[in-house]
Amino acid sequence: LLLKSPIVIVNSKNTPLITNPSTLHYITSMSTLDLPLDLPLPSFVVDLTSTKRSSPNSLPTLSQNDIQTYNLTPLTNLKSNDSHVKSGKYIVEGIENAKVLLTTSVTCTLLCLKKSSYITLLPFLKSYSTKNPTFKSYILTSPQLESLTTFPISRGCIGYGPVPPPPSSFLNRKIIALDKISDVSNLGTIIRTASNIG
Repeated sequence: LLLKSPIVIVNSKNTPLITNPSTLHYITSMSTLDLPLDLPLPSFVVDLTSTKRSSPNSLPTLSQNDIQTYNLTPLTNLKSNDSHVKSGKYIVEGIENAKVLLTTSVTCTLLCLKKSSYITLLPFLKSYSTKNPTFKSYILTSPQLESLTTFPISRGCIGYGPVPPPPSSFLNRKIIALDKISDVSNLGTIIRTASNIG
């Protein structure tokens, strides 16, 4: 096994199985290996996976203080809470969507990521942070993300930012916004109506 960085692998009782004097990383379970993070983390990244545990045997959870301190409120209770819409914020979810977003000029306030997603997105995050110095990225566990949003984050990351103003070329145009259109007949009716209106 060749490792590019110093590492310690321990079993579930935290007994070292492989050691290195200049260890930078810990892998805490042989059955569910955790991807090691490059240390030190960039200044725009905060690892919240080791926040205070609610009990010795529980996974780390985010407190209300954490949520407020790190400006995570727009991501709370997304299934039953649309306050982010009322406050003019968009939500982005998924690695592929984040990649696209991070290569545009659209402002992203923050992204919450699983460790594996962070490693995948790191080149995009670094590039974006140089153009947007207020951008923040938080590394969370799956349970932390789920407790925050109240639904499983299966695509690795979620974040938000202010809804950008429409391009000036659209300001004097008639626009139809379609949301969750699932019936072809309804779409046809909308197109015909729009055509008749001009």
